[in-house]
Parts: sequence; structure tokens; C-alpha cells
Amino acid sequence: MKGVFLLRTFKDTELKIFEHILYLTQEQLKQFMATFLKRHYPNVVETRDYIVAEGAIPIALAAHLDTVFQFPPENILYDRVKNVMIGLGGAGFDDRAGVFAIIKLVQAGLKPHIILTTEEEAGGLGAKALSSKKCPFSDLRYIIQLDRRGSNDCVFYDCDNKEFIPYIESFGFTENFGSFTDISYLCPAWKVAGVNLSVGYQDEHTVQETLYVNQLFATIQKVRKMLSQPPKTSFEYIPAPRYFSPLKPYTSGLITCDYCGRQFMEEEMFPVVTQDKETVFFCPDCVVDSVSWCRNCGNAYEKLCPEEPTMGLCSYCEEKKYD
Repeated sequence: MKGVFLLRTFKDTELKIFEHILYLTQEQLKQFMATFLKRHYPNVVETRDYIVAEGAIPIALAAHLDTVFQFPPENILYDRVKNVMIGLGGAGFDDRAGVFAIIKLVQAGLKPHIILTTEEEAGGLGAKALSSKKCPFSDLRYIIQLDRRGSNDCVFYDCDNKEFIPYIESFGFTENFGSFTDISYLCPAWKVAGVNLSVGYQDEHTVQETLYVNQLFATIQKVRKMLSQPPKTSFEYIPAPRYFSPLKPYTSGLITCDYCGRQFMEEEMFPVVTQDKETVFFCPDCVVDSVSWCRNCGNAYEKLCPEEPTMGLCSYCEEKKYD
């Protein structure tokens, strides 16, 4: 009935597929997706860094195959009543939810272009490699990345196309802001607009990561509508205005993590003192494993090794100890 909200849970077959891809390593998932796409697409290109498949719909769907976790989850728990999923030890819904969404849309008979990358969590290495190549699609109107937390976010990063933003919002999304994903490389290189859409997970990069299944399926339904109504012309990538930043001059608001190389908003970064007494900037992910906190001055400083205590002395305070 029109206007009635229906809770969309996993069907048994869907749950088996989703659990299967959660337990795969990046390389195993790459092989799994290459095999899957070759059953549906005549032209699939697989490299060490990415998989691309050219489809009949002039819109590309993108997701990444890696997660931040070194190992697959220990166990997956799905509460059908609350329609929530968690993974013990860290699930990797970022971005296995995006990969699952692509599987569902292709199984529904839709044939958009597909982009699957490796090592997004290590600085977008797969997307960076792909962005150095000519766009593999003869007709590309825009890119949809399925790699965003929440339920209704649409994130455009440095793309400032004033016509593209309301176009995406018309499908039920609300503009939000983020730091980085694969389209941060692909869109400027190919001069085409792109957007990152919510796929239902929360608390990504933590062992408390949670997937709200109904939100995932709501985005799949919205994307299905987007694919069935492609625009008549391409949306151009228009870079956002650049401004002066006191941390790194003439950036567009993003600075690069000096440890992993990914880009983040300035307010997300942590100043870190190196062993050479230089100040560098680390992202929130790298701070967790690569930084200790000085017990004397309270500043963050770079660890010499992972086993170093979390509360030692920075290079400045270590030197003062012998003055």
C-alpha cells in the first residue's frame, strides 16, 4: 500500500551471500567478483589494482574490496527483529555493504558500468592506479560510489557542480561532507561528477561497526531508480573553489596524512611530533596504531615501534630529561 513503511530484512539467500563476502579476504573477494561479473558482462578487465566492467547503462557503480581489518570477522551476528548486523572483531561492512549492493543491482538485471578497487583504506591505491588510465567507459554520465556511513547521505568531496548536487538529492538523499574515497581520484581524472551514497553502516573502522540492513536496502532501491532514469548528458566534474589553509597552502580544505597518504578535512587531523622534532599530521586511523601520547606535555608523538608504550615521552621531553 502506498505510503506504508516496510521493514526490509535479509532473505535467506541474500544473507548467505552477504555473510560469504564478509568472510573473504580482499584477494578472494576480487576473484569472486571477477567471476560473478564475467557471468553478466561481456567486457570485464581485471588487474592487480581494480576490476572494471563496461555495461549498457551510462552510470558507473563503485565500491572497494578491502577493509581496515587485517583478518575477516570472527563471527557474524544478525538480529532479524531489530534488523541489525554486527561482526565480532570488526565486520568490514565498509565496504562489503557496497559490494553487496552492486551484486543485488546486477542480479536485478541492471547493467551499469562497474568499478571495484583494492586498497582504498590504504590511501585509495587501486583507484589511484585506475585514475592514471583513460576512462574505460565510452559513455559515462556520472559515478555512484557506495561507500558512505548512514542512511541518506550524499557526499561530493571536491566536486562543486551546482546542477549535479540537487539532481542527486532529488532521489531522496541529503548533502553531507566527507574526507576521501575512490571517486576523489577518479572524478577529477576523468572530468566527470561523482557522489558517495550511504549504505547503512555506522561506526566504521571500529570493532563496534554496525549495519542497519533496512538502510542498505533503501539505498539499493534508490540507486535502482537512478539507474533506470539516466540523465541525457554527462555531469561535469567542477572543482570546488580553493582557499588558503594555514596548514598546507592553497588546498581545497583537505590535507594529506603524512603516514598513510590519504586526504582528510583539516579538523580531523592530529599534529604529531616526530623523532626529529618535526610536526606532521596523522589521520584518525593512523593515530590509533602509530602514535603515543607524551605523559609529560600531553602531545602526540610518533612511535618507534608498535610495542612502544602508549604513554612515554616525546622527543622534546626526552631531551629535557637530560638537560
